[in-house]
Amino acid sequence: MGVGKKAIRSTIFVAIGTYSSVAVSFATSIILARLLAPEYFGIVALGGFFIELFGRVREFGFDQALVHRQKDPEKAYSTHFILNSFAFFLSFLLSLIASPILLKFYDSQVVVVFLILSFLLFLKGTSQTPRIYLEKELAFGRVVLIDFVALLLSCAISVSMAFKGYTLSAVVAHTGLLYLFTFIGFWLTKPPKLSLKLDKETAFWFMKFGGFLWIGGFATFVLFKFNDFLAGTFLGAAVLGYYSKAFNLAQLPNSFVTSIASRVALPTYAKLQGEKEKLADGFNLILRNIVRISVPIALILFLVSGRFVLLLFGEKWLPMVPILRVLSVYAFSRAIFDDAGAFLTAIGRPNVVSKYLSLQAILTIIISPLLAWKFGVFGLTLGLDLVLVLGVLLAYYFLNKEIKVDFLGSFFPSFLVAIITTLGFYFFESLNIRGSLFLLTALDIFFVLMVYTLVSFILNGKSVLQDLVFLKNKFKAVE
Repeated sequence: MGVGKKAIRSTIFVAIGTYSSVAVSFATSIILARLLAPEYFGIVALGGFFIELFGRVREFGFDQALVHRQKDPEKAYSTHFILNSFAFFLSFLLSLIASPILLKFYDSQVVVVFLILSFLLFLKGTSQTPRIYLEKELAFGRVVLIDFVALLLSCAISVSMAFKGYTLSAVVAHTGLLYLFTFIGFWLTKPPKLSLKLDKETAFWFMKFGGFLWIGGFATFVLFKFNDFLAGTFLGAAVLGYYSKAFNLAQLPNSFVTSIASRVALPTYAKLQGEKEKLADGFNLILRNIVRISVPIALILFLVSGRFVLLLFGEKWLPMVPILRVLSVYAFSRAIFDDAGAFLTAIGRPNVVSKYLSLQAILTIIISPLLAWKFGVFGLTLGLDLVLVLGVLLAYYFLNKEIKVDFLGSFFPSFLVAIITTLGFYFFESLNIRGSLFLLTALDIFFVLMVYTLVSFILNGKSVLQDLVFLKNKFKAVE
């Protein structure tokens, strides 16, 4: 089977797995949020920040390097396993060393959560080699199955614990058991043949490739996690709980679209990195459809968030509504931002990604504390939006030097439709329709999706149909 057919088939598997996982995670999030107080989520989020902080030593991009590496696969897999396992162990060791210091400044619950999740993440990290092996072979069916079963088990257990009266431990179990079951699942599948002998030449290549990715990874950590530190340390666990929940909801466009497309596209781009025309066609197709799907999701987060949050999470979570509205800009920007980074990494340009990520990180460190001091948590969200939009502009500036990006065809139609949809929504709201909270929320969401879809076909139907026909033909080819 050719690369294109494998990629399309893999996209189907990943889409099914991702949408199923998002549905299960979302349902679990709603149940836990209704049963537990916001501060418990804030404690876990702050513990997660320190996991990422002391986990910088493991973020050398070994996974991306293994995907990119086509030479000497047996040596590559063995080298990846040794380097990756050592990096995750070193991260856990640093966590143990740092814990007494953290106890002097933070509640003991934060430190305990930090240590438990650090250890379970170390176990999960050792299973990355068999995962990447399956992904390089485009065997996403098995990958999706393992991920989904692990998620289903962790969600079921955490919800059961919450119903039985457990609080913080139920939230910890949601993440920690996912790490544990993922570790077990990938080692139970057939892993590649591994040698514990380190090949120095291959290891040097991994470190050289990953050096740029380490810089980019550290910058990404600052960009997306520094606000957790500021909110949890200076604004309180409850505020961080609201922020982290809103941030997770703002990840929906990325979860629904970009994570699927980029996950399959990364090995596909790597295989086609010498064919510029095919790369450009493939990237523009993916970009157009990421924009088409991400825009209405971001609109719903902005326009319907008040009723949406009240219906699903309850009145105690209403303080997160203004945060979520500001983060709707982040929701759309992150989807196209990650797609550009995945492309540049796949074609062997991680140094470019590191450049614009480093600039974003520096700006975040400068402006986020100032905005938080002046405007509180809303300043944090505003700063994140501004820095991410700047990153999008820089990423696509560099990307356009590699291939010809169809900016007009990818962005303008969806932006125009978004403006029309927003105006229509406010007119619809002015009608003051009465009904239950569930009915009004459902009507709002239905109206946004219906108007966006209809206007899209009216203004840009030819392009939409062409993409649908193309994908339909690819699906038939797979069959």
